[in-house]
Amino acid sequence: MFTFHLKFPYKCHFFKNIPKRFYWQGRDIFGCSATEKPSDTLLENEGISSLNEDNEKGINSLINAYRRYGHLQAAIDPLNLGCRGRIPELNPNLYGLEKDENEVVSTIERLNKIYSGNIGIQFMHLKFFWGGAHRGRLALQNVLFQYPTGQLFRKHSDFYYKTINDNNVHVSTLPNPSHLEATIATLYGKARARAQTLRIGDYGGQVVGEGILAVHHHGDGAFTGQGIVWEALSMSQVPNFRIGGSIHLIVNNQLAFTADKNIGRSSIHCGNVALAIDCPLICVNAENILEVIKAAKIALKYRQIFRKEIFVELICYRRYGHNELDEPRFTQPSIHPTLQKSLVNSRLEKIQNGNIDWSTAESLAIGSALLQGFDVRLSGQDVGRGTFSQRHAMLVCQQTDKIANSPLSEAAVVGFEYGFAIENPKRLVIWEAQFGDFYNGAQVQIDTLIASKWFLQNGLVLLLPHGFDGAGPDHSSAHIERFLSLTDSSESQLVPDGDNINMRIITPYRKPLVIITPKLLLRHSFSSSPIEDFVEGTSFQPVLFDKTIKENKNIKKVIICSGKHSLTLFNERSKREICDTAIVRLEEICPFPVVDLAKIFDIYSNAKSFIWSQEEPRNAGCWPFIQNRFKNAFGIELKYAGRAEQAWIATSIAEVHEKEVLDILEETFS
Repeated sequence: MFTFHLKFPYKCHFFKNIPKRFYWQGRDIFGCSATEKPSDTLLENEGISSLNEDNEKGINSLINAYRRYGHLQAAIDPLNLGCRGRIPELNPNLYGLEKDENEVVSTIERLNKIYSGNIGIQFMHLKFFWGGAHRGRLALQNVLFQYPTGQLFRKHSDFYYKTINDNNVHVSTLPNPSHLEATIATLYGKARARAQTLRIGDYGGQVVGEGILAVHHHGDGAFTGQGIVWEALSMSQVPNFRIGGSIHLIVNNQLAFTADKNIGRSSIHCGNVALAIDCPLICVNAENILEVIKAAKIALKYRQIFRKEIFVELICYRRYGHNELDEPRFTQPSIHPTLQKSLVNSRLEKIQNGNIDWSTAESLAIGSALLQGFDVRLSGQDVGRGTFSQRHAMLVCQQTDKIANSPLSEAAVVGFEYGFAIENPKRLVIWEAQFGDFYNGAQVQIDTLIASKWFLQNGLVLLLPHGFDGAGPDHSSAHIERFLSLTDSSESQLVPDGDNINMRIITPYRKPLVIITPKLLLRHSFSSSPIEDFVEGTSFQPVLFDKTIKENKNIKKVIICSGKHSLTLFNERSKREICDTAIVRLEEICPFPVVDLAKIFDIYSNAKSFIWSQEEPRNAGCWPFIQNRFKNAFGIELKYAGRAEQAWIATSIAEVHEKEVLDILEETFS
């Protein structure tokens, strides 16, 4: 039908009354310039909607309108054959001004003389795009772009604040999550789209990249570790994706959290990816400011001449290490030789005193597996020390910095560990995410390899830190609901006993295991256990009943929960002095522990109300998995207490987070 319409566009009665639209007539086809350009292309679709960006009114807005659109009515045709037409954006009424006012009349006369005389100048189209990391974004706006400090804080305090922007270069900083390099390709798309909006570059018969400039800000570890970097750079010169080159500023502080440069990449320079796309790399000592400025000028000039990518590697260091606590000895002890050697003694004291915390118990588990003759491999970003400085599962030479963390990659490393896990069943292979949220960088490997099975036994263990504490959508959730959706919870398992304490590696089959690990509870006394819980005859407990209750027969309500949220509930119950409510912790979600959970009705025989309480939204966490299984197993409708359904996972605004917590507690105990 499409071919028939091309041959007989006016004879086919089916298309007779349909408006004709031919992309090949004086138009661009997917960004590739046509041979002829229409001579009357003025504002077309912009019209009234293309107002001043801040939608300000008054003289200043009219001045900015002339700066942007005045060239469209300039008398530049000596034969006066060009149709200049009326430019609606230059109508003073649009900005609340009257044409007959003396000030307005004089202003318009002056603006017409400057911007709409015999010379038309276009300069308001210049666009500058910045794609940066998640750190230092506010400092960038305040210091480099000279954004007013007061206004910056007002915007982050939810106050609406007006300003007048008289700059002739528009700067746009893209939002960026804590997922490393997540927006490198987004910046390319944003810049390309702006070129189409302004009809410049490939969309305007001009030199590609004219009027726009994309600047990327990278960290050395992320730039070399994330595969999206290679994928995005491979598009840089592709006709329908190119933006005329961009500038990449790579901050090489010779450290990626606790991963030294020698284990973070295989190349000499972190910017050596430039060699793969035949682009130059400038390495400069970042402490020499004059040389840094010189390198930046060279990079800009190269980009403007050759319209290709160029990379500037700023070789520097972090004076206070890479840690939120600004404790340099955490991440670069060789630079700070005064590291206190108290770790080993502290851990031995915990064992001797019988107060085993999370990291010590983890070390005991790994050690017991080694004693049984099983290999153990623990991989991930900063796993040697642990994201929260809790583990220290290796002895590090302070002189050589010899450690064994993985590069800053999720997809490649999880794929690697999956391959490692399926090769030999006599291995305990563990991968830990820096935060549980970051596992989704390996979503393809999880969905298509780990969960799909492929008739291969796979015992890979994923450790995903999880917990809602107001840290926002990138540092709160391991998305438990996604993993639970990958199982039917029907598999059987070997019952653990005192001899088979390491049930993950002594079973005759292998299944992937996801452990939702805590953050705030890693050192908390609430998550510590006496040494008696680790001796012969003990085993993993899928359900933990409330040991603080003196008389179980007095219990009228049972709250079932899991994870860190239980501590919040215990504290709130104590605060309210409630004595008729028991709190039961579900430590194993899948397979659903029906037999163990059924004991709840014998222990709390007089309970009439059963509530599931969680800190996640209703459409996330364990609730979608727990609800029907509890009802099908016990014939009881489980009530829900938690956040309402949300399109986002967590908030980073402290006031909002605290209010949500109070609402959850009120709903749970009311």
